[in-house]
Amino acid sequence: MRMILYKSPIMHTKTNIPIIAIIGRPNVGKSTIFNRLTVKWRSIVEDQPGITRDRLLAEMDIEGKQCYLMDTGGLQVEAKTRIERKMSEQALKGVEQADALIFVFDGREGVTPMDREWVNKFRKIEKPKIFLVNKLDDPELDSKAQEFYELGVAPLIAMSAETKRNFSELYSELNKILSQVSPPNPTWDMLSTKLSADGTLDDALVKKTLSISIIGRPNVGKSTLLNTFLNEERCIVDDVPGTTRDPIDSLVEYNGITYRFVDTAGIRKRAKTTERVDKFSVVAALKCIDESNLVLLLLDSTTGPTEQDAHVAGYAFEKERAIIILANKWDEGQHKFTQQSFEHKMELKMNYLKFCPILYISAKTGKNVSKIFTTIEDVRRQYEFSVGTGELNRVFENIVDHHPLPVFKGQEIKMYYSTQVKSSPPSFMVFCNYPDKVHFTYKRYLINAIREAFALQNVPIRIMFRKRK
Repeated sequence: MRMILYKSPIMHTKTNIPIIAIIGRPNVGKSTIFNRLTVKWRSIVEDQPGITRDRLLAEMDIEGKQCYLMDTGGLQVEAKTRIERKMSEQALKGVEQADALIFVFDGREGVTPMDREWVNKFRKIEKPKIFLVNKLDDPELDSKAQEFYELGVAPLIAMSAETKRNFSELYSELNKILSQVSPPNPTWDMLSTKLSADGTLDDALVKKTLSISIIGRPNVGKSTLLNTFLNEERCIVDDVPGTTRDPIDSLVEYNGITYRFVDTAGIRKRAKTTERVDKFSVVAALKCIDESNLVLLLLDSTTGPTEQDAHVAGYAFEKERAIIILANKWDEGQHKFTQQSFEHKMELKMNYLKFCPILYISAKTGKNVSKIFTTIEDVRRQYEFSVGTGELNRVFENIVDHHPLPVFKGQEIKMYYSTQVKSSPPSFMVFCNYPDKVHFTYKRYLINAIREAFALQNVPIRIMFRKRK
């Protein structure tokens, strides 16, 4: 879908890249199959039902035929909790949006009443289907697949996602399906994408998009914010902390610019992370920060910044990512804090983020959400800043003339020249006679002077010193 910001009509665009959804009851191996087919560790896999909760998408290529593979949460006949009910709703949305289906069974467990019920429900859906009897690691177990024929389904493949046994048969069937559905009848792409002139997906645009991770401790509103961007409940939202486990990628277009947002799991301190799956979620979230250009750090303005927030922010700061701070739930938080008192508490908890812009928003009501995009563009310009060596040295000369380098053992520390070694973030190398003797206070002075000279107030800046050869 080509989606514009909240409170605007959702606009759909057609794409000729089909979607294949992997469905089935909980813990039958859907995420392992997804990871094997996409060769990308994105879905968290654990021998515990209900690990995948949202719909996940990844690109896949079979003999030159492209598609999106979708991993879904487990289908439940009688959901016992709100989250289980929402997981099933998400899975059914995936079935509706998909052009073809891969239905997965647990071969070790055999046919269950839940399998029968869902097969009967989906029998009426006229979409190509593949049926997989998973967890049959040994060919001697193939007899267990025979009982699934009584469901009246075909093609049926006895296989093992863990060992990739009989994956060649699965690839063959997928190739047949892609020949049927590509190009498909008009269908809606889950992702907010832009199309090239001939109506096909503009892959170059997707690759050029700015990658932005939405980070924060559990239950600060990360998924609510992404859903506000998308105008749909792509991520399961609940009052229970830790609802999101897998990173969720979504492309969002706003004012003609496309952004890739990644909703991550709430990051806890290690001591607070007890379940293995939660540890995997945190690792995946940290990996997303590593791969992002910019992060949106969500804070709960009803509680103010906490030590846990500082832990999350500290990781992004150490990775030198551009950071925009979002004080979420401000519709409630403004009754407890003024902006001044909130920022004072920010300085006490994470003084190292003084340069980061702060927006006071409500993801739930949409208040000030549009300002996020203008701030992203401003921060992006600063983060990707580049300057020629000549201009940079003129600026450095003025800075040093205004406040000369300190003296070391009676000798003046001399700066010979400087150069920008990289952008994202702006990084500069200064060549001088005593690089190890430049005091951190002078380094801080240089960083602040560079911010002022080049209007780089909102991004991290690196300055390194090296001895001239």
